[in-house]
Amino acid sequence: MAVEPTAETGRADAIIVVTAVALSLVGLVALALVVIVGVSGGTPSGALTWIGMITIPVAFLLLLVEFSRAIARRRRA
Repeated sequence: MAVEPTAETGRADAIIVVTAVALSLVGLVALALVVIVGVSGGTPSGALTWIGMITIPVAFLLLLVEFSRAIARRRRA
């Protein structure tokens, strides 16, 4: 028996997942730019480095939150 998500939980789940994906993409682009600048002989910006170091772990934590919400929702079924 599957649990049907309500409109609120479905919307909250979508917001969490979309935010996590967006943060991970921003982090990957920032780290790719750091690598490209470094390989081309320049000095990469500290801000780009920090953006990559912060956004990817935050995105991972958001996905863990979503995973735990899905487990809790399934256990209530």
